[in-house]
Amino acid sequence: MTLLDVEDLVISSAGARLVDGIDLSVRAGERVGLIGESGSGKSLTALGVMQLLPRGISSTGSIRFEGRDLARISERARSSLRGRRVAMVFQEPMSALNPLMRVGKQIAESLTIHKTLSRAEAKEEAARLLARVEIHDPRAVLRAYPHELSGGQRQRVVLAMAIANHPVLLLADEPTTALDVTVQHRVLRLLDGLVRAEQMALLLISHDLAVVSGICDRVMVMYGGRVVERATVGQILAHPRHPYTAGLVATSASLGGAPSAASRRRQPLPTIPGTAPSAAAASRITGCPFRARCGWASPRCLEEPRLETIVDGHDVACWHPLPAPAAPRRAREASGLAGRADVALGPGLAQAAPPVTSDGEGAAPILECRKLVKVYRPELARQGGDPPAAHIRALDGVDLVVLEGDVLGIVGESGSGKSTLARILLALDRPTSGEVRFRAARIDGSPERALRAMRREVQVVFQDPLGSLDPRMRVRDIIAEPLHALGVEGDHRQRVAELREAVRLPRDTGRRYPHQLSGGQRQRVAIARALAPRPKVLVADEAVSALDVSVRAQILNLLGELIGRFALTVVFISHDMAVVQHLCNRVVVLYRGKVVEEGLVEEVLTRPKSSYTQGLLAAIPRLGKHVGDDRSATVGAAPSPD
Repeated sequence: MTLLDVEDLVISSAGARLVDGIDLSVRAGERVGLIGESGSGKSLTALGVMQLLPRGISSTGSIRFEGRDLARISERARSSLRGRRVAMVFQEPMSALNPLMRVGKQIAESLTIHKTLSRAEAKEEAARLLARVEIHDPRAVLRAYPHELSGGQRQRVVLAMAIANHPVLLLADEPTTALDVTVQHRVLRLLDGLVRAEQMALLLISHDLAVVSGICDRVMVMYGGRVVERATVGQILAHPRHPYTAGLVATSASLGGAPSAASRRRQPLPTIPGTAPSAAAASRITGCPFRARCGWASPRCLEEPRLETIVDGHDVACWHPLPAPAAPRRAREASGLAGRADVALGPGLAQAAPPVTSDGEGAAPILECRKLVKVYRPELARQGGDPPAAHIRALDGVDLVVLEGDVLGIVGESGSGKSTLARILLALDRPTSGEVRFRAARIDGSPERALRAMRREVQVVFQDPLGSLDPRMRVRDIIAEPLHALGVEGDHRQRVAELREAVRLPRDTGRRYPHQLSGGQRQRVAIARALAPRPKVLVADEAVSALDVSVRAQILNLLGELIGRFALTVVFISHDMAVVQHLCNRVVVLYRGKVVEEGLVEEVLTRPKSSYTQGLLAAIPRLGKHVGDDRSATVGAAPSPD
């Protein structure tokens, strides 16, 4: 039985078609994935289905749920369905939860709206729901506010609210994007189990094909507000027919495979050329929206292709569909990207960066930590008369040596101490005890004026470029900012131009503001700013974790090239072992502020000694690997319960 049937859904704003003629169906108990890069229209489609579009955005078309057209019934009737028959899990749980209400009250509210329950009954049901989504100590979480929970806990709370009234359809919009890979694995496994147990239908939205392939039956690929391919997961992985889908498959398959040999490490990853247009920009494109990035484009692509069936159950909107034998490992060749360095890799990236020293022989230490301890001592009691929280030992006796030429990966989940260690290495924070040396000179506790020379040689790239870039400054001024701040002499305009070219930003980028750029472009600006004073050491703190899979590959390629070009020593911080595997020569695994494993990447990844490291490796999402196939990712629980 078809549960949801959407026909010709058009979502518009100010005359621009942000979603253009989507047809979508979900049968009872079916799990459908909706994938595509940021700006492809996935989230807008889900909001359109739920009739929750923001003010100023309108929709047309038929949205039939259980036989009723949601677009043509009253808001009161729709409200009675939301949360009871159909529920939605949003990408960022912190924005979906009321920060001023305790968790228990919010879950109880979702119950009492649709059920006749007393306050005590609602509280008991809320506790049962939290236990069902594997929350440790449900009673304590009921009393907590959202900001007192970890990201994984908040997402579980939202899941509990979504299933509270046993809906028959669940829409999940990027439910694990902001989570560590191990927490992501546990949440996806939980979501899969809940959907099966409740016999719910699922519409899962993601930019990561590996995530979708691990839980869904069918996949719809969106680009530029339109569906460009539709098939079963098996058909998409084995025979992607649209060049864009083939690019997504190749990019997703490029990380997380067997541990790479030293000779292959940091070889350029396959990428999708260029950047995806915004929804508004895509609405102005004549013909196929992907043609500007496609290796098969022809004059015929100026005419918009229709979504047509190629074989039974496999639809594609393309004038030049790829031949059926195209397999994931051949996706780049099949998509017409072979032999085009400007398309697959970007100009100049066809040559791999010079190999790094893998054994440290002859290399001198450039950064060192000895017996590093960092303790946070909360002084104020929590509201409500609770006693002060216990002292937090963020780092507990960490010894670390970074050699010149190293690309050192520091891996661990949120709360393991990675970012605290980065701040101490950058002399942005002081350790409680222990010492930090840069070129053999101690820097911990040194006054700022004594650190000026070190600041020129050690720079940082943060996780969120939008949060680290001044929104009031133009890009050219952002890149030049450290040159002025550190008193670097020379032609600053020339240096900015050189860096803009090095990180492959369009020529007109310098006049723009950060909000006018894509996520990948903003991260390129952040990298250019870090390289401006010609540093020797680059600390990258989760520099690719917030990016789409396709954009992540582009930034990793860029970092690989820049490491060789500028002879950089890199401390690369990540929760994703697959990224570290590709870029780094050595790895340090942190857990609860302690080093639990370290060594050459090939050795640690092929013969991990710590069960925690084994859990990190098991959590890497891989194409076609069902989230329930391997439960070992739960080994070595996170520092705070998720």
